[in-house]
Order: sequence, then structure tokens, then C-alpha cells
Amino acid sequence: MPSRQAKREDGQRRIVSLVALTMPSEIAISRARGKRGVNPGGMLRTSTLVRRQAALGAIPCEFVGPKGIARLFQVLSVSNKYEMAAAAADIYQEILWKLPPGRKRWQTEPRAMLVFDALAAGLAYWHQQGHPIPGFELEGISDQQRFG
Repeated sequence: MPSRQAKREDGQRRIVSLVALTMPSEIAISRARGKRGVNPGGMLRTSTLVRRQAALGAIPCEFVGPKGIARLFQVLSVSNKYEMAAAAADIYQEILWKLPPGRKRWQTEPRAMLVFDALAAGLAYWHQQGHPIPGFELEGISDQQRFG
């Protein structure tokens, strides 16, 4: 079983490779919070590494908070993460195959949901910037609702 240090180094290599491979014009990071505001699963360490890589490549990096994600849920008329994932898969058909089946509360969340969490952060950032979300009409939404 790999040590924590080995896992951390592997994660760093993956992030460096991902940024180099995709060469994004901007990066959106979700400010995830666990129960009672605890840093879930080393997210702080991961977001720090992503920000460092973004800075090395002169890539703007923005955070999307829980309120931004909540506004996106409102815009897309969804009430939970699975519905959000289904709405995102509806917009981006090429990831439909990654959409996991619904789960019961006591079941663990499928790892594939990470893809949809990341996509939700990106869509929320896109929405915060005032851009329309593909496939959804935003005409009836005021700037106060859009930008909080």
C-alpha cells in the first residue's frame, strides 16, 4: 500500500500533467467545506497546488464559494448533487457515460461524482461572470440573483 507521501506526490504529478496537457485559459476551484467547516479530504492542499501551478503558467485562478454553487442549483432548478450532475451531463453529452446511478443516503458517493463537482464549479464560475449557461435561459434572472 502506497504511503501518504507517495500518494501526495502522485497527486502532484497528476495536477501538473493535467494543467500542462489542457492549458486552460482560467481555472475555477470550489471552496468545498465538510461538516462544521472542516477541510474535506485534503482539499486545501490540493487547491494550493492547483493555484501554484496556475501561477507558474500565468493562468487566472478563481474560487467559487458555496453560495455560487447554490445559485447555480437555483438557476438549473435542481435540488441535489445528483440532479446537478444529470443537468451537467445533459449540457455536455460527452460525459453522460460517467453519470453514476442514483444512490441511497447510506451509500458512499461514487468517485465519478468528482467530475460533476468540478463541472459544477466551472459552471458556477461561468454564471458568476455573467455568461449564459448552455441550454438554459437566464432572461428572467436579475443581476442580484445572478451575482448575489
